[in-house]
Amino acid sequence: HLSSVVQMAVLLEPCEELYLARELCAYGRQLSERFRHRSEPPFADMYEAYDRYLSILTGEDIEGGLAYFQAEADKSAADGNGSYSAEVLVNLLLRLERPAEALAVARKHLVNADGRQLTCPGVAELCQKVGDYRTLAAAAREQGDAVHFLAGLLGARKDE
Repeated sequence: HLSSVVQMAVLLEPCEELYLARELCAYGRQLSERFRHRSEPPFADMYEAYDRYLSILTGEDIEGGLAYFQAEADKSAADGNGSYSAEVLVNLLLRLERPAEALAVARKHLVNADGRQLTCPGVAELCQKVGDYRTLAAAAREQGDAVHFLAGLLGARKDE
């Protein structure tokens, strides 16, 4: 039950319960390895990673936590472990109202991902949110996506 509560805590808006969830993470890190479940990156070290995530949500260590998840996204990409770590980072940046940074992460790690399988907005949606149509055109060109390429060109031209 401990791991489930910690995992669900990331869905909370800023509130006192986030601090309680961080205390549960501290408790979980002290458990024997037998009781510490391993998960997929970026949550492989479950209680450590969730504590970092929650520390971002409480505003206690935003930049340090983001650096951790950025490193996890880079490592997962280098190891061929899929895009989930980058998706977590994109969602976290959006939650912090940092869409331009989310777009940069998506551009780096998700440009070739199947948008239907993502747990976060894809490059095209983030480009539209940010209003960065040049990036949309460039990413679409790399993917051979004529529709988004043309949309990016038209959007960029409209901004001129």
